[in-house]
Amino acid sequence: MKGSEATAGYTRITLNSDFICEAAKDFFYLVNRGYSRKQSLELVTARYGLSKVEKLALYRSIFPREVAASRRKRLAELESLGTGLLVVDAFNQVGTVSSALLGDVLVVGNDGIVRDLAAGYRRISFSPLYVSALYVLLSYLSRLGVERAVFVFDSQVSFSARFAGILKSFASLLGHECWSIISPNADNTVIQLSEWEGAAVATSDSVILEKTKAPVVDVAKNIVSRVSLETVVDLGECLDDEVE
Repeated sequence: MKGSEATAGYTRITLNSDFICEAAKDFFYLVNRGYSRKQSLELVTARYGLSKVEKLALYRSIFPREVAASRRKRLAELESLGTGLLVVDAFNQVGTVSSALLGDVLVVGNDGIVRDLAAGYRRISFSPLYVSALYVLLSYLSRLGVERAVFVFDSQVSFSARFAGILKSFASLLGHECWSIISPNADNTVIQLSEWEGAAVATSDSVILEKTKAPVVDVAKNIVSRVSLETVVDLGECLDDEVE
């Protein structure tokens, strides 16, 4: 399958196109001028013969200039959080960290946020890969001294209750205090919690990023830079001459 490789029972995601940067520039040009995002993506995909993964890479990482600039301005560091609440879009961040552990290609968009491309290739499951990713995520927050964190799990994902339970066990093991919420609409719950005074959000989900005004902490990107930096493709760099 183009754009993927079998690795340890999982599908490892790769990018093969020599034209991904040119495709990113064209897609950015079109959406920045107000053309339909869906139609623009189809046009660029056909023009460059992009694979499913490469098409997803553009969709998840390239945004109109004003949207990207607004998100970059809200990016914050964990160290600046202090005693404020960190609202973690749990499966979103676990998915990205698991991709890093597996050696998937990860893309950084022109909004400065890292994203995985695993959608359509594998689902989150209660398996060693995703449990390990949850542990890495929590231990990283604990090591940096994040005092207040709430993990929001989507109840529509299988085993969400088991993930919440293992999070509690990990927190006890690490001596870290955090909470979990299992929500039938995780996006809305994250957005609502982000309205608390001093709160910040850990997510790469564009729906949440569009609706929340809270600072955004790209926790997954910080972990990725330590675990799998060699697999990161910064598509935002393709647009360096055009994003300002």
